[in-house]
Amino acid sequence: MSPFNLEQLKRYARLVKPLSIRSAIGGWRYRNAFKDVRVFTFFLGYMRSGHTLVGQLLNAHPNIVISHELGALSLLAKGYSVPQVFYLCVRKDKEFGGQNRTWTGYKYKINGQYQRSFENLHVIGDKHGAATVYDFENNTKLFRILSKYSKKIKGIHHTRKPFDVISNGLKKGEK
Repeated sequence: MSPFNLEQLKRYARLVKPLSIRSAIGGWRYRNAFKDVRVFTFFLGYMRSGHTLVGQLLNAHPNIVISHELGALSLLAKGYSVPQVFYLCVRKDKEFGGQNRTWTGYKYKINGQYQRSFENLHVIGDKHGAATVYDFENNTKLFRILSKYSKKIKGIHHTRKPFDVISNGLKKGEK
């Protein structure tokens, strides 16, 4: 990253119209790390279908960061800039790592891999599964926002045998 320059930061903050100063500053500070991003990805599908496992397996790669339950698409719909959302993806991944990658009683830590860090960031995204479907349903402008993005956009739809999903949901007390 280049040295801190207050004038550049002020100019950047005016351009992104930040809803969150912290994410605007973070997006600016990480701008060099984000310049090599080729793909923005998100998960969509159903609860208890294995999105967390797939997301964390991808996240173990040195060139991929997949945040856990950030809600990146809803942030884009609220007006956050792409660099802001990318920064929040990285930050959310670090937070999840600080929780020992534990979610609903399962641990998703892969020892000796790149979770919580990256070398050259080529793919960034968010694992939010079922909530992503609702984001598209409730924010029809998301299609327009994503179509303006100049990089590739990949949706990951991971499914699981339906009876596994149902039995797992019943064990957890979900209806």
